[in-house]
Amino acid sequence: MTSSRAGDVLYCEFLSARVLLLTLLPAWLRTRGRVRRCYYVDAGPLAKWLAGVASALSGVSIERLDFRLAEIHDEDGQLIRLRVAYHDMRELRDEVTEQPAFKAFVADARLDEDQQAFLAKSVCSLSLTDRSTMWRTLLVMHAAAWHVRRAYPGASAIALIERRAWQPVLDRYGRGLGLSVVTVRGRFEWATELRHWLGPHRLGRLRRWRDVYGHRRALRRHGVTPAAARAAASGSGLPLTGRPRILVEYLGHFHLKQPEFYSDLFFWQASSLPGEDLVVTFGVPQAPLTPADREALRDAHIAPVALYPAATTAADVPLFTHGPVRHLALPPSSSLEGRWMHELIEEYDATRQYWSGLFAATNAKVFVAWNRFDNRMHPIAAALRARDGATAIYQRSFQPDPAPEMAVRAEIVFGYSPMDAAVERDSGSEIDYHVSVGYSGDHRVPFLRAQAADVRARLIAHGAARIVAFFDENSGNDSRWHTGHELMRVNYEFILERLLGDPTLGLVLKPKRPSTLRFRLGPVAPLLERALATGRCYMYETGPLHGSEPPVAAALAADLVIHGHLCAATAGLEAALAGVPTLLLDREGWPRSVMFRLGRGRVAFTSWTELWAAVEEHWRVRGGIPGFGDWRPFIEELDPFRDGRAAERIGTYLDWVISGYRAGQSRRVVLANAAERYAAAWGADKITRVNPAPGAALPGVSTSNEQPLASVR
Repeated sequence: MTSSRAGDVLYCEFLSARVLLLTLLPAWLRTRGRVRRCYYVDAGPLAKWLAGVASALSGVSIERLDFRLAEIHDEDGQLIRLRVAYHDMRELRDEVTEQPAFKAFVADARLDEDQQAFLAKSVCSLSLTDRSTMWRTLLVMHAAAWHVRRAYPGASAIALIERRAWQPVLDRYGRGLGLSVVTVRGRFEWATELRHWLGPHRLGRLRRWRDVYGHRRALRRHGVTPAAARAAASGSGLPLTGRPRILVEYLGHFHLKQPEFYSDLFFWQASSLPGEDLVVTFGVPQAPLTPADREALRDAHIAPVALYPAATTAADVPLFTHGPVRHLALPPSSSLEGRWMHELIEEYDATRQYWSGLFAATNAKVFVAWNRFDNRMHPIAAALRARDGATAIYQRSFQPDPAPEMAVRAEIVFGYSPMDAAVERDSGSEIDYHVSVGYSGDHRVPFLRAQAADVRARLIAHGAARIVAFFDENSGNDSRWHTGHELMRVNYEFILERLLGDPTLGLVLKPKRPSTLRFRLGPVAPLLERALATGRCYMYETGPLHGSEPPVAAALAADLVIHGHLCAATAGLEAALAGVPTLLLDREGWPRSVMFRLGRGRVAFTSWTELWAAVEEHWRVRGGIPGFGDWRPFIEELDPFRDGRAAERIGTYLDWVISGYRAGQSRRVVLANAAERYAAAWGADKITRVNPAPGAALPGVSTSNEQPLASVR
């Protein structure tokens, strides 16, 4: 590494003892004082100690880089964290998949379309804890470029980045930010190297042994006899036989008999779909299936299956275990890119084998889930497709901006509106049938009105004349990488001080994660307690992982809703669909959002000062500001139904699909018939084919009243 001129500033992605001794110190000696400072993003404990010694010897300060992604914007005012996720990663994905090394591996390994899509999505993996992701590297580069412009204008910045796959693509990106990129060897981590050596197949076998014995021990703790524990741990109750099943993924929201709360089985609650058709997976140790929940499933004739020993405390729930049985024969490669793709395809195959076994054991023909943001959905869908089954993904969050992490290959996606089909297209999804059903949580509104009325009456009894509801979007401990607690504290401090300063104001709080709110508020937490003590503030606090009550519970108790995040506006959409005036606050910086179409100064705001001045003006003007908090000019594009029947439509559609499988029909016929029935009931414009792959199921079947269905290409 050589320094280009006096005044260089070094930015090290990860400062290890190796990097410090073999890269930085020799560079300082060669440049003879041209390096001003060195900053590191993360560092090992030994390297931190050595940095103090090296600083004293070289006279060059070495310190941790102080930055917050919430403060880093581009020249258009866009928050870099969002721009990289939504835009830049899509360009890098396309650039990587056009690389000769990528194309050569695809050809030599004879990868199918699912495997290719899996690799492409792996490029776009968004993980702040995994230093190997390209996304994190891009954010490190942006932090360095931002810092050198701010602290050392005119200086040259050199970024020391750990060498990884597709480094030339990253180098080009860094040069576009004005950085000189130098690669260094990554930190040696025993756990990572052990995982690489074992590979996904050996790891799968180890996990199987761990799960079997862990499940047996857990059952014995609950008083189950050793013989019964061995039978249950070996998968008693599996395989399921008889009718084809719909496998549903549980991710923390049970509430089987409480349709007013979040539930992973909401579509069953609101439709005539028989419980006998459903099998639910339990794999979340933080929210295990309890004996009471097991009884509720038994009453509903729904079968459970545990995927992890600690994910159930009920003794009679079978545990599914499966270790991969074979290795893939892949072409050897010595390049970083080749090894990266080799390891990923092995991971793909291990995941596919696991889910193939699960689908066979549960007799599943349909898999229903919402979490489509990591790359695992590709091998899962491929495993089910091999059984002539179908994957159905439902939209859980409002997502008006296309993003590569959303890309899926699925037979069915239940979205809010045809607008979401266009977002899927631009994200790179391939969907046989995108089914517009409306907002999937709208059925909860009638169940919550009475409770909301009680909350409202309580606040009014303590003097509230006007009531505001406030929603947040959680926050992370490390404010460098995400929104951070600081931004959230400012939000809560502002609205709580307004409450405490106005004895006629009422406030309903709906935190996304109430269980940790007081910890995350830190010094602002006493302000929350003072607000609650007035009797004019109410907070929804239930939920093991996230809040159990939906945002509309708070909205129905209020005259006005403020959602503190415009870039994640699902809670705001839910409130607006319930007819409550709803405002969006964009403090992060996402001016490209379509939500600004609702009107800046009427619905969308960029600061608390601007928003609250408008609120006070609205209350002061007789009849209020026209269009204030009104989403009606845009609402039909977001939900063309608005009738409280979205969950019913999803459940009914799934009933049609599984009924077709029970009748012995093929996937192609099952999906085509369901699409035709839905088009006849709700309109052909509500069914869209998104980037259909060659040979995908065709819309409609040959009947006299066949209707053409839309196609997005």
